[in-house]
Amino acid sequence: MSDSLADVAGKGLTINIKGNDYEISVLTVDDLAEFEKYIKSERLKIFLDVAKELDSKTKAEAIAAISAEHLTTEELAEEMNSMTGTRFFLWRSLIKKQPKLKLEEMGKLVDLDNFNEVSQMVQSIGGKTIKNVQREKANK
Repeated sequence: MSDSLADVAGKGLTINIKGNDYEISVLTVDDLAEFEKYIKSERLKIFLDVAKELDSKTKAEAIAAISAEHLTTEELAEEMNSMTGTRFFLWRSLIKKQPKLKLEEMGKLVDLDNFNEVSQMVQSIGGKTIKNVQREKANK
């Protein structure tokens, strides 16, 4: 990946994962916002799976609380560096040029053998957005 982020912006960059070439795009603030929504959605799914026996009022209150919750910078940075985050951000960088790809397909591209390499690649295409969140976490 010799292209600078400035060169990649607008034209994308081709990377090779598991022998196949993919065109990726730089991640944006919109991608971060979508990631935050995704994390909340996943938390709601987990809650609903375990809360089947709760009454409707308690469920509604908990759902409202989860929906209103704001992720801290630390939580966001931790989630971004997880397998879930790497998978999500790889998908977000790929769908801009390959819109038919599904998030569920990322497991075919990212596995334990290439996770670190893909994670580093995803962080490098994040530009200032991801690096700023990580920097804020380190400064606390």
